[in-house]
Amino acid sequence: MSAGSCLITMAHFPTRPGRVAELREANLEVLSVDGVVDDTGRRLVENLRSVGWNGLEAAFDVLEKSYPGFADPGRDPIHVTILGAGAVGGHAVHAAINYGRPDRRRSLAQAGVPGVVVRVVDYDVTGKAGILEDLFKDTDILVDATRRVDQSQLVVANALIANLPEHAVLLDLSVDPYDCQASPRR
Repeated sequence: MSAGSCLITMAHFPTRPGRVAELREANLEVLSVDGVVDDTGRRLVENLRSVGWNGLEAAFDVLEKSYPGFADPGRDPIHVTILGAGAVGGHAVHAAINYGRPDRRRSLAQAGVPGVVVRVVDYDVTGKAGILEDLFKDTDILVDATRRVDQSQLVVANALIANLPEHAVLLDLSVDPYDCQASPRR
């Protein structure tokens, strides 16, 4: 884009300080539509369906490569654990039961491959390490679709992630702002 041009996009300024610097250096005028909010701070421009579907499509693309026997009719069902039961989480559920793409689901179903088991975990359960340890042991895709009350607090401690199978995929659909200055980052 030429200097002085106007870019209208989901720029996510609060979580992308490097992007902000690059856009300033390029002398671009940017309207970050994710920053257009009403008087209560609620975003007015969003496409939560695409967030869920695009994210799960990408996660299943990765899992298809990392999971031995992904398309084997003898394998166990894929287990997807979704943290968060809001709008993004709801779309993520629908996307997950379709392997991120309805055509992939149809192809695997026609081949007799078992489907997907989806577990939705309310945010209030994310602080219960014992529950998460058990859930994570057979989780093939872990999705964070939470909206935290306090963004300075971790949703899941790194130590719990060690309970996931080696082939597991982590998908962050959280729309929380990140504190890039914190150490460790949150």
